[in-house]
Amino acid sequence: MHARTHTQKYGKLIHNYKSSEYNAFVKRLLSLMDGGPSLHHVPFTPHPATAALSDTNAPATEVLTVTFPAAYSAADQSKFEADIKQLVGVIEAHADGYKGSAGGWSIEGVDSAKTSGGDKAKTYVAVIGWQSVEHHLKFRERQEFKDNIHLLRGAKDMLGFDVFHVSFLEVQGPGPLSGEERGAVPTQEAAQDEVLNPQAVGSGAPKAKSDGSTTKNDDVGGAANALHKERQGRNNM
Repeated sequence: MHARTHTQKYGKLIHNYKSSEYNAFVKRLLSLMDGGPSLHHVPFTPHPATAALSDTNAPATEVLTVTFPAAYSAADQSKFEADIKQLVGVIEAHADGYKGSAGGWSIEGVDSAKTSGGDKAKTYVAVIGWQSVEHHLKFRERQEFKDNIHLLRGAKDMLGFDVFHVSFLEVQGPGPLSGEERGAVPTQEAAQDEVLNPQAVGSGAPKAKSDGSTTKNDDVGGAANALHKERQGRNNM
């Protein structure tokens, strides 16, 4: 699906937001995609989830998405949350390179091939910050992991879970967008260059480093955007 089709299909969603900067961000994001986005909202606890998501604190973030039936009860949700907190407590106590975590239930039901009859899935999302993917994989070899992973894998009525690693990249622009920038939909090449080469976006933008992260410029204002790349296969928690 081409970028222009994306913009037409999701134009109503885009224009429902009052922020012109967010409008421009969504347009540029859609121009990079080769399919429609799947959007849902998760109120993380603790909030904000900076410890797990900030590239300067957690260069690698494990994203765990756990799927349950749509009718998963409040009592079952509470039990699962308690078990996940216990598991994270084990990680915090024994894992080298652990940086922080947050989690929460998706507000909306989520489309999933794992549910029956076209029902929306009840989804829990946890983000766990690590110094590196290697630190996470090394912890999985420890006995503490093996003794406690049942807290996740043995969850009642769980339909499945996905795990991948993300390198979140916080990009700060040089300032508010101009009227021309707010209304324009760039070419795919231009949008990719802007996201993948943030050093090209004004002299005050963060500079890309050899490991794929960027420097931060705390003196420059602007919204924080995120770029991710998948580093690890699924179902490996």
